[in-house]
Amino acid sequence: MKFFAQTMRRNRILRNPESAPGTEASQILNKIIRTCSFNGKYLEIGVENGLTLEAVSLNDKYGVDPNLMVNRIIKPRGTKLFLQESDRFFDANMRLEFDIVYLDGLHTFEQTYRDLQNVIKYLHSKSILMIDDTVPSDEFSSHPVQNESYLLRKKSGKDDNGSWHSDVYKLVRALAHIRLPNLEYVTLIDLMNPKTIIFVKNGYEWPKDLPKFNQHIIDGFDYENSLKPNINVVFNPKTTTDALSLIADNRMVR
Repeated sequence: MKFFAQTMRRNRILRNPESAPGTEASQILNKIIRTCSFNGKYLEIGVENGLTLEAVSLNDKYGVDPNLMVNRIIKPRGTKLFLQESDRFFDANMRLEFDIVYLDGLHTFEQTYRDLQNVIKYLHSKSILMIDDTVPSDEFSSHPVQNESYLLRKKSGKDDNGSWHSDVYKLVRALAHIRLPNLEYVTLIDLMNPKTIIFVKNGYEWPKDLPKFNQHIIDGFDYENSLKPNINVVFNPKTTTDALSLIADNRMVR
């Protein structure tokens, strides 16, 4: 029965955006696309069942996931699926340029930061990045190992709500630590699962590369001492409406 269910998921067919049910992420992505008048390429790292990918309103879409649960053969024209890890996808040295990118892959700081390091080489000055799972719901949700996260919550006597965000929040903290002067980011706090949007100030380009982080600095970005005291400053929390206005205003600045 389990094999049958997995097979059915992998044979799931992506639909056209007009008929796709959508997700919270696709709704935000489509609002950004309309705000920025994008009509180019979309990249999604971490496709899983494809619900977000199929509902994004751009026609030229790239999805990367080593465990795709959708049919790679039967799909809308313009949708390209890659059954591989994101590192391999970026190693191909493709001549691509993406308008908008959604990073929702392996939920760890190290991999998400590496995805960010890789993807900035494929962005133009107006490109927008959105990163999932940047604000854990509690200290247990911020644990980098999913099963241990659930076990620690259970041992503490808390109800297991199934939430797990890992330590992706460290990425936002890392960007604040680097202090790239032309990089802007906002964290959407009016969502069921907060996400962080990153873009560059109008008239500037994305950095060519991001520095490596040693383990000592990363370990210092813990939940209690790094996220909770700094969320109002470092994460720049905003409602979706205010974030879209900020993006629109930034694009109009000369």
